[in-house]
Amino acid sequence: MKITKKELEKAQELSASYNNSMVTLGNLELSKQDVLIEAAKTRQEIEELKQKLEKKYGQVNVDLATGEYVKNESNKED
Repeated sequence: MKITKKELEKAQELSASYNNSMVTLGNLELSKQDVLIEAAKTRQEIEELKQKLEKKYGQVNVDLATGEYVKNESNKED
């Protein structure tokens, strides 16, 4: 006994569509992991730069548009 040809074709079509969705989802997950790794690297570089700037200028707030900086409020007594 067999299902009809039309039913088989529909089942095959749905199975292929589902499999394609799973492949796409897997690729998206890999891309997400790449972005997370890149973000972690950038976060580490930011922390390293902050430490270098803090060592040179003390605790300051830097205007990223102009490069100007001001001492943090908590350090103005120094």
